[in-house]
Amino acid sequence: MSLELPQAITKFLDATNRSNLDDFMKSFTDDALVNDKHRSFWGKDAIRRWSEVEIVGQRVTLEVREAVEHYGDFIITARVGGNFDRTQFDSFVVNSSITVLHGVMPQVLLSFYFTLQADKIGQLIVTPIDGASPIETDQTPFYVPYP
Repeated sequence: MSLELPQAITKFLDATNRSNLDDFMKSFTDDALVNDKHRSFWGKDAIRRWSEVEIVGQRVTLEVREAVEHYGDFIITARVGGNFDRTQFDSFVVNSSITVLHGVMPQVLLSFYFTLQADKIGQLIVTPIDGASPIETDQTPFYVPYP
């Protein structure tokens, strides 16, 4: 990784890998938004509850594979490790828009989109990336345009 990451992101990564909830929470602004795979957590109280269960509680680790800056935001691709149940990545709701493609992933890769506010994370969006998600999106729109 050749890009030097801002201190807010390196502190987030370090706190995550050490399962240190207090340091993890220091990475965020008071009114931060975390969107983890289409679930929104607004503010430190919600982010703390989410991280107690799904990050620190599962002893998640992040191994950065790639990092880029784009229009002032930082996008990190990371291999995710920890004590979580990898079959969770196969438990997507199957409806008219997504289809399960395959079984348990040998490794989980996620993208982390960071928007910074001064020296803290103001917004973090976490999403599976190609090759890490066992779903395929149907290109058919969910709506019929009004004539």
